[in-house]
Amino acid sequence: MVSVRDNIKAPSIPIRNVRIEIQTNAANPPNGTTNTRGLVKIQWAGRADTYRVWVDPLNTPEDVSDADVGPATALPTTGHRFHRFYDFKITVDDDGNLTSVDGSSPEMALDEYGTVTMSGNNRLNITLKTLAIPSPNHSARPNNTDISLIVIHCTGGAVIGPALNRFAARGGGASAHYVIDTDGSIIKMVNDDRRAWHAGRSRWHNIAHVNNFSIGIEIVNRGFSHKQYTEEQYLSLIGLLHRLRDAHPNIPLYGIVGHSDVALDSSMNLGKPRPGDPGRIFNWERLESLGLGIVVPDDITNDDFDLSMIYDGFFADNEGGILSSGSSRAAIKELQNDLRSIGYHVGASDGEYGAKTEGGVKMFQVHFSQDPAGDDSVRTNRYDGKVDLRTALCLKRIIVKLTGFWPDGSKYT
Repeated sequence: MVSVRDNIKAPSIPIRNVRIEIQTNAANPPNGTTNTRGLVKIQWAGRADTYRVWVDPLNTPEDVSDADVGPATALPTTGHRFHRFYDFKITVDDDGNLTSVDGSSPEMALDEYGTVTMSGNNRLNITLKTLAIPSPNHSARPNNTDISLIVIHCTGGAVIGPALNRFAARGGGASAHYVIDTDGSIIKMVNDDRRAWHAGRSRWHNIAHVNNFSIGIEIVNRGFSHKQYTEEQYLSLIGLLHRLRDAHPNIPLYGIVGHSDVALDSSMNLGKPRPGDPGRIFNWERLESLGLGIVVPDDITNDDFDLSMIYDGFFADNEGGILSSGSSRAAIKELQNDLRSIGYHVGASDGEYGAKTEGGVKMFQVHFSQDPAGDDSVRTNRYDGKVDLRTALCLKRIIVKLTGFWPDGSKYT
């Protein structure tokens, strides 16, 4: 007996319509296709030899099964999952008993596509890596809306199962286009041309309803107070970001943000709904080093700024000072304009250091915090929504890079 299931413990489900083909020159090979319980009976009697076994999920198009998950992965309309194909070797003795199984496949590098084990009564237990689980939670994008933003989330949990269950449940109210597991596996859940329900109440560059024009990527992690994102997750994310930008040319290099950068509470303030999404432990510098996301430029240093020329001279006049409520309206208005230029929602540039401005500063600080692995003096190291000199200079470096001008109006080259 051969059992075929997917590798997602959410829970793992049997896979029907999987073709098991025994690679042999003998007549009438004992091939078969799994039933609705993911089972197929294979007769080994009288077939002593070593064979390569090909496992082909017939419901998954061949060009999908062997490709990187991304924009080209077109989800099925029937609701079933897509899986990788797989192959392995087995040895059968003279009595028709399975004596060994080898799941590695160095010739075709398919050993990461699935697993196989033996159990009693000549049973083979195969798992196939899942590529796509269609979510019912999506809707049409507005007409003539270009995809121009990517929003990175954390799932809020240490394992992938609960997130997949929620996104795959009809009426679950949430979804994402892609989910990245701790081992770097990517599962697609919504086609790119559809609006996934990932960002909720949100605004970026003063445009509401971020879901309308964005791609949502969930990464398995709890966010705050949890272990670091894995190397495999970063590698998979970076590859996916490049594929997305190739497919959607209206996504600029800096059009990659976190959910906490765009998520608003019922009062339309940043900072409360998703302060740890993807959290301070997410290493944005890893993306910035490749030019992805909003970059703190290396070619602009803190010493390049005349403090009398930024924020109404506040930091020139107040060594160690904190720009916040009670500072000059001109300084606060400049701060608001800078945050708005990046994309943060702080309301009107009115010179008032209210909840919207404080929320915008706080989420800027969460995004541009120091490297989790060490101290980086060019980034922020506070998260309270108040602006010290370190936060101010980090912000100004980004503004100069984005706008192309220094605070005195001279052109940045």
